[in-house]
Amino acid sequence: MNTIRGFYRLFGFLTFTCIAIAKILILGVFNGKDVEHAIHIRRRLAQRLVRFLNVKCEVSGTIPNKGILGVTNHRSYLDSICIFQHLDACPVVKAEVGKWPIIGFGLRHSGTVFVDRKSKESRRKTRQQIADFVRKGISTIVFVEGTTYIGPGAGEFRPGTFMTAVEGGFEVVPIAIEFEKQDVAWVGQDTFIPHFLEVFGKYKEINVKVAFGTARVGKDWEQLRDECHEWINAELIRMRTEFDG
Repeated sequence: MNTIRGFYRLFGFLTFTCIAIAKILILGVFNGKDVEHAIHIRRRLAQRLVRFLNVKCEVSGTIPNKGILGVTNHRSYLDSICIFQHLDACPVVKAEVGKWPIIGFGLRHSGTVFVDRKSKESRRKTRQQIADFVRKGISTIVFVEGTTYIGPGAGEFRPGTFMTAVEGGFEVVPIAIEFEKQDVAWVGQDTFIPHFLEVFGKYKEINVKVAFGTARVGKDWEQLRDECHEWINAELIRMRTEFDG
């Protein structure tokens, strides 16, 4: 493992993030809270981080427009920059991430929905926030497994997002993401900084595939969930086969 490379990339990651946060805060001072502009700044940050960290993303499918509800599997904290570099969208993340230094602060000021999955009231408020964002034309992306999952394939999808989509008549776009190196997955008891240093110290380049599916509207949330799960699973199998072949 190249320790120097790992620390260099961590320093760059935090520096670019702090610069983006400063831009969002300055924007708020002069223009008031502007969620859409803050989300766009976060997209620009993701694009810079992908280049700086030498993450090579191969994209398939049609990148969706505004006002969709995206559902995706979850492998790593890198999922966000790989997906959000392509579209202005709000993520739904675990409440504890909002307490992280720097990263959590930035998320709290750039259009993010936080959910405590152990709290029924928090889950209810999250569904309402998702619906509000989508109605305003702000796309929202949900990691519907609820946590990272190393695979193979996708884990079980939680139902709340699909219920929200059916109730609101929202378009749902399934998204699949897979990394060539499976140890990029952030699972178990790993903490952020040690895992980051290990991955980016070990690999000069990280290859990832991202696939955007066709938007769909459902009247039955279980059927909608199953259709999205089936599509994402099929894409993950395809990606894994291409990486290993």
